[in-house]
Amino acid sequence: MRRCLTLLFLLATPALLFAQQKPSATVQLPPKPLLPQSFAGWTAVSAPQEATHAISPMIGENGIAFQQELGFRRESVARYAKAGAAIDLDAMQFADATSAFSFFPDPITGPGSFRSSDTVVLLLHENGKPAHLKEDLQELAKGLPVATGGKALLPSLPDYLPKEGLDRSSLVYAFGPEVWHLNASPAQTPLADALDFSTGAEAVAAKYKGGGTLTLVNYPTPQMAQAQWKSFAALFHLAPQKNLPEGLQSGTGTLKSSSGTSAIPVTAWRSGPIVAFASSMTAQQALSLADKIHYEAEITENKPQGYVSEAWRAAHLYLGIAALSGILCGSAIFLGLFFGGARAIIRVLQGKSASSVEDTEFISLHLAPGPVQTDAKPD
Repeated sequence: MRRCLTLLFLLATPALLFAQQKPSATVQLPPKPLLPQSFAGWTAVSAPQEATHAISPMIGENGIAFQQELGFRRESVARYAKAGAAIDLDAMQFADATSAFSFFPDPITGPGSFRSSDTVVLLLHENGKPAHLKEDLQELAKGLPVATGGKALLPSLPDYLPKEGLDRSSLVYAFGPEVWHLNASPAQTPLADALDFSTGAEAVAAKYKGGGTLTLVNYPTPQMAQAQWKSFAALFHLAPQKNLPEGLQSGTGTLKSSSGTSAIPVTAWRSGPIVAFASSMTAQQALSLADKIHYEAEITENKPQGYVSEAWRAAHLYLGIAALSGILCGSAIFLGLFFGGARAIIRVLQGKSASSVEDTEFISLHLAPGPVQTDAKPD
């Protein structure tokens, strides 16, 4: 019996694995249009124009390298009219939410341009006085395509910027040289022309109250950050100072502007894989920011298939159990027919009946009734 169960398991396992690994057929539907024909009472004057190449000069004038870096996918432009007012909208979809954040960091916060998931919508022109424009654009954002899985994740580096005194409108984020050189002007950060993205770095810069700028550069590993720290120390002449705690160094950076170049104080430090630069700030301001930036390692698992619900997992488990039960039952029937049929054939060849039901053998003592014999002698 044990051997039969083992044989059944060995026969059923490959079939079950094949059933689970067999790819399911999917139907590729065309993507949903970026801009609708109408929303919140606004109606397109003409059908929205959509293309897979850059239409807006903001993208097109920066060249193919800029589009490739952001993972540009498609763009749609349209003019809408409502109650005597008109607006021109330009929607651009990128490879993921991080690319869209790099192009336009601000979410929908006011009656103007905004970012939603992997799509950026720019308000190009506004004619008349449209009422409740902010609410209408929020309604538009609900109908935009939504990225899923790992493509919906936003970069974590901007979260390390201290919130106190932060000028959100000045925030610049980039994971490649094209966007960084376009948005991080030399008049804002001394790293505008000195940052090398070939190491897999990502950078964020923002102004703070008082005019200073904080720049954070994140590298894949702390070892790479340490190596880049040495090159930055030589470039900005960084050195420890008596008025700075251990780990912080100061030097001199150069900012370029229309009036020429100027030397500014730079305070820099490293926390794990993050290298921070506080420029155009006093030592006290830099120390205050340094105390609020502490790197903590986190492990994130990104599943290519996206979010998997508990209901789907339970259904997949039950289907696997049902499939295994069916395979075991089928295997039992097949083995029964195989071994039973083989035994029947062998009996027929031996001149016996196919069934052994009538082959009942008894042990007989051949006892028959008769006179009872005894050993007793007559008197």
